[in-house]
Amino acid sequence: MGLSGRLEQLGLPDVFQILHLSKKSGRLALTRREGAGMIIFRHGQILYAASDSVRDTLGNILVTQKALTEQQLLTALEEHHSGPEGKRLGTILVERGWITQEVLERAVREQIERVIHEFLTWETGFFRFEPLELADEGEITVDVQDFLLRSGLNPENVLLDGLKLLGERRKGGESLGGAPAGKGAEAPAVSLTSLKQLLLEMRSPACTGEVSLMVLRYAAQHLRRGVLLMVRRDALTGLSQFGLSLPEGSPDERVRDLRVPLDAPSLLKDVVESQASFVGPIPKGKVHQRFLKQIGGLTPVDAVVVPMLVNGRVVVVFYGDNAPEKRPVGPADGLEVVMAQAGLTMEKNLLERKMQAALTAD
Repeated sequence: MGLSGRLEQLGLPDVFQILHLSKKSGRLALTRREGAGMIIFRHGQILYAASDSVRDTLGNILVTQKALTEQQLLTALEEHHSGPEGKRLGTILVERGWITQEVLERAVREQIERVIHEFLTWETGFFRFEPLELADEGEITVDVQDFLLRSGLNPENVLLDGLKLLGERRKGGESLGGAPAGKGAEAPAVSLTSLKQLLLEMRSPACTGEVSLMVLRYAAQHLRRGVLLMVRRDALTGLSQFGLSLPEGSPDERVRDLRVPLDAPSLLKDVVESQASFVGPIPKGKVHQRFLKQIGGLTPVDAVVVPMLVNGRVVVVFYGDNAPEKRPVGPADGLEVVMAQAGLTMEKNLLERKMQAALTAD
């Protein structure tokens, strides 16, 4: 499937969703008057991203992170240029024992996310996706091998983090290019218009997973981090997240392992039982301490918890806060509207499935 068009007509977030949900492999080329860029996808996951305007080298990133000294970098660069052709700088650093594979992956991940976040500021330009046959494992030939991830990044999470940062910059009065906005320039924060647009999109999603993504996309414009949890018989289990910062490990994997028991007192249990939202400081207690530790160990000023009802029953709960910032979450009105619409959309999807099943049986 080839895909091309203008970013004014189909924004990059929508292009990402199409490629991710359809699990496509190939090269997404982006161009505009100011420059160009490229993203490599494998089965819907981002493996590589490059831009004319983001030029940090792998070595500079590792030195800035204090994971590597300048002398070690110079020594590795000499071996890289004088040694066997094709041996990657990252491989040399790992083989010498100066960094671990995990540290290398983090540096590469940071660079890719930085590039993607820059792409999200593009409001005009062209995109073109070309399908490619990519091996499930092993090396892939692209321009810069050092910035190639093994397992890939989930586009939804990169997108949500990028939209969150973009929203913060806009609220702070920054221009899309990153420089402070001039006097009198508007900072287009999330408005009632964007909420209406999201609600219209949510009425006809491609799948249930897209509904969850829309909820997180909206929440990421208001909050620093958030988690969607599914209500099981005896516990809440993690579905997806944005903004989680962990000292090690994958935030996605951490959330999938997340479990909050419903047989012990907690504000999450109260929201499920009362079917009402919660906004305020998190009470003390073992369940809350364990939950905060699982999502990064940071204690926020306050938090917001909003239920999603389907056929009169809470099936999903959203938790969000602004940690590590000491900033309150504010009113939950917008989130409540989004979660209510999401529940109605899921009810509609369930009804359509039942009708289709009945027709098939007949």
